[in-house]
Amino acid sequence: MSDLAAALEKAFGADRIKRDAPLAPLTTFKVGGPADILLETQSSDEITQAVKLAHAAAVKVTMLGGGSNVLVADRGVCGLLIPPRGGGDASVGHRLVL
Repeated sequence: MSDLAAALEKAFGADRIKRDAPLAPLTTFKVGGPADILLETQSSDEITQAVKLAHAAAVKVTMLGGGSNVLVADRGVCGLLIPPRGGGDASVGHRLVL
């Protein structure tokens, strides 16, 4: 996990990467534990880059939309959590990321 955090910090800057980030403020119900690593992406290109870095590090990625209708467990989310900000879509291999 620390390898991914280091790669994300190098790619996006240390100020954009949050470790053990509380997720309750990002959900409508305001409950839930932390994400191991959180990166708020600002474009589809950033989503693509973050997903590729996580894949290379064999770390699970979870996308969090607007946070409504989501209950996060008290133990939180393992791996990288991306609440995308900004618009657009991009291809990752043969898959489309919106």
